[in-house]
Amino acid sequence: MRNIDKDLELTRLATPGPWKWEVSRLWDGYSGLDGKDDAEVLYPDHCNDGDGGAAWFGEFPSEADAAFIAASREALPYWLEEVKRLREAIGGKEVADWAVEAVGCRREAARASLEAINLRAENQRLKEALNAINNLAVGWQEGDIPITTGDIIDEIYKLSLLPEEGK
Repeated sequence: MRNIDKDLELTRLATPGPWKWEVSRLWDGYSGLDGKDDAEVLYPDHCNDGDGGAAWFGEFPSEADAAFIAASREALPYWLEEVKRLREAIGGKEVADWAVEAVGCRREAARASLEAINLRAENQRLKEALNAINNLAVGWQEGDIPITTGDIIDEIYKLSLLPEEGK
């Protein structure tokens, strides 16, 4: 497993960038990697007659590989620092920790949603019970419904507005 701090230290010790791939620096086909202020990063230390430095590399890297090698000097430390910054931002938690928290949040949200549904149903039931009690009281006061106070209390218990033990 790689160690991000050791990898960052390698980038700090390397020749400063940006790097660029140079072709035909001294002889036709001689190529290598330059760093900041044209500091030589990677060049063959010799050339065989007629090979223009290719013997050192076996064959010259493709343009894509040369671009990648040169860009990696700036890209690697940038992305390593970004990873460290993001790890610090999330408090060093691993993805598995976030997944566990996400599942817990979903469960809590589901419980809260179910509780809200139940509370809306209870609220509707209580509104209906209060409306029924109000109709009984109005009818009782106007003399339209011949009931006693005990009848109203019994009706309230039937509508479950009061606990049975309080009867």
